[in-house]
Amino acid sequence: MAKQDEFDFSTSFNEYADVYDEVEEYLYEERGSGHGDENCSYGSVTCEGDSPATKKEYAHSGELSTLHDGAPVNKSSNMASDETIRTMYQELQLISAQLKTKNLELSQKEKQLSDRELRLNIREEELELAYKKLVFNLHEAVDTEVSEKHKKVSERLADYQTQVKDKTKENRRLRANFDSLQEANSLLRKQCEGLQSRNGKLEKQLQSLKQRLENLQRCQELRERQTENIVAEMKAAPPVKSAKPVKVSKSYTSIQGSSSDVFSILLDWTIKDILKPSFERGKNLDGSLRVHILENCQQMLPFLVEIIREQSTESHAKFTLPCLQFIYWSCLLLDHNPGKQSVGLGGVQRKLAEELYRPLRPDENVEMTLASQVFVKSSDTQIRLLSTLLLLRTLTQADCVAKVFSILKHDLRDDLMKELFVGYHGTSVLLSYFKPTCKAQLPVVLDIYILMCVETAVLQPFLAFCSTEAWFRAVSMVLKIPSLDIKQHEKLSVILQKLSKIRDNRKYFDQFSLKSLIRDLLQSTPSHENNSFLVLNLKSVLFNLGSPTTLAG
Repeated sequence: MAKQDEFDFSTSFNEYADVYDEVEEYLYEERGSGHGDENCSYGSVTCEGDSPATKKEYAHSGELSTLHDGAPVNKSSNMASDETIRTMYQELQLISAQLKTKNLELSQKEKQLSDRELRLNIREEELELAYKKLVFNLHEAVDTEVSEKHKKVSERLADYQTQVKDKTKENRRLRANFDSLQEANSLLRKQCEGLQSRNGKLEKQLQSLKQRLENLQRCQELRERQTENIVAEMKAAPPVKSAKPVKVSKSYTSIQGSSSDVFSILLDWTIKDILKPSFERGKNLDGSLRVHILENCQQMLPFLVEIIREQSTESHAKFTLPCLQFIYWSCLLLDHNPGKQSVGLGGVQRKLAEELYRPLRPDENVEMTLASQVFVKSSDTQIRLLSTLLLLRTLTQADCVAKVFSILKHDLRDDLMKELFVGYHGTSVLLSYFKPTCKAQLPVVLDIYILMCVETAVLQPFLAFCSTEAWFRAVSMVLKIPSLDIKQHEKLSVILQKLSKIRDNRKYFDQFSLKSLIRDLLQSTPSHENNSFLVLNLKSVLFNLGSPTTLAG
C-alpha cells in the first residue's frame, strides 16, 4: 500500500511541476507587460514542516514574483487569473499537506530504519563477539584434543617401537640359537654317519672274530687231544730224574736292563718329536702323516696297557712315566680324530681305567678303590697328574669321576701342578665335562678353572688354551642352563672377564651370541648386595667387548 501511495504522489507532483512552470511563464509575461505593481503573496507561501527543498522552491517562486516591482500591472488581467491561481494554490496546499504527511512518514520510517540499523549493528557486534568466542573455544578444544591424541599416538608409537626392538632382539637371539643348533645338528649328523660306518666295520670285524673264535676253539680241541695223548704216553713211559734248575746269567739281566732303557728313550723321543707336536699342530698336520701316526698309536696302546698292568710289581717302574705320556698324547690325538679310532680302542681304554683305578688287593675285584702306591697316589707329580687326566678321560662311573676330580682339585693348588696341567693341555680333558649334561661335575670343573685363573705365570697360557671355538661353544651352552646357581655364574663371569680382555676372542663372543646372553643374565639378575660381584663382572665383560653397560629400567 505504501508503494502505491508513493507512486501516486510522484505522479501528482510531476503534474504540479508542469502547472507550476506554466504559471511562472505566465507571471513572467504579465510582469514584462507592466502588470506587476502588486506583490503576489502567494508566490512566497511557505508551510511549516516543509522540507528544505520545498521551501527553496517556494522562495524561488517568490523571487520570480518580485522581479519587476514598481512596474504597472493590468488589474483586469490579474483579476482574471486569480481564480486560476487560487485553484492552483489550493492544489499546492493539498500537495503541501500530502508532502508533509509523506515527509512525516518518511522521517518515521527513517527513524525506524536508523533504530533497526542500530539494533542490527548491536546484534551484529554481539554475533561477531559470540562467533569469535565460539571460534576461540573451538580452536582451544581442537588444540586440546589434538594434543591429547598426539600424546596418545606418541606413547603408542614408543610402545610399538619398544616392542619392535624387543622382538628384533629376540629374533636375533633365536636366529643365533637356531644357527648353533643347526651347527650342532650337522656335527651330530657327521658323527652319526661316522658311527654308522664304524658300526658296519664292527659288524664285519665281529664276523671275522667269530670265525677266528671257531678256529681257535678247533685249535684248542686239537691241543687238548694232543695233550691227552702226551699225558698218556708219559704215564706209560718210565720215570725220569728231575733236572737241575737253570741259572740266569748276569749278562742276560744286563741285556734286559739295557733294552728297558732303550725302550724308555724311544718312548720319550717319540713323545717329544712326534706325538706332542702332532697334537699341537692339529689340522695343519699332513693328512697321510696323521693317518700313519694314528695307526701306529692304535697298535702301540694295547701293549703299553699290558706294561701298565705290570707296574704293581714295580719291575717296570721306570717305564711308568713314558708309558703314561705316550698313552695320554695318543688318546688326545685320537680324540681330535674320532673317525680314525680303532674298533678295539674302547676295550683298551676300559682296561687302562681298571689298571689306573684298581683295587688295593688283588682279591677285591667287586668294588674299585684307589691304589695307595702307584698312579694317582704316586709321589711323582707327573705320574699322578697323568693318571688323573687319563682316568677323567676313560672312567664312566660318576662316583669314581668325583673322587678323581677331588684329587685333581687338591693337586692344582700347587703352582708346579698348574704348570704341568697347562703343559699337558688339561683343558682339553676338562672340556668333555664342561657341558649341560654333566651337571654333577660342572661345579668342580668351574672350581678348577677358578684355581687356574689366579694370577700366576701360567695364567696367560691357560687363557690361550681356553681361547678356542670348542670352549666358547661349551660356555654358550652352559649359560643357557636355566637352573645354574648364582655362585657358578660368578665363577664363570670371572673367567669370561679375563678372556674378554683378549682382542682375538671378540669373534667368538659374536659368533656364539655371548653378548646377548650376558645382557639377558644382567637384566635377570636382581639388584641385591649379594649379586654385586656378579653384576660388576658382567658389566666389565661388556665394557671390554665395547658394548654399552647401562640398562633401561
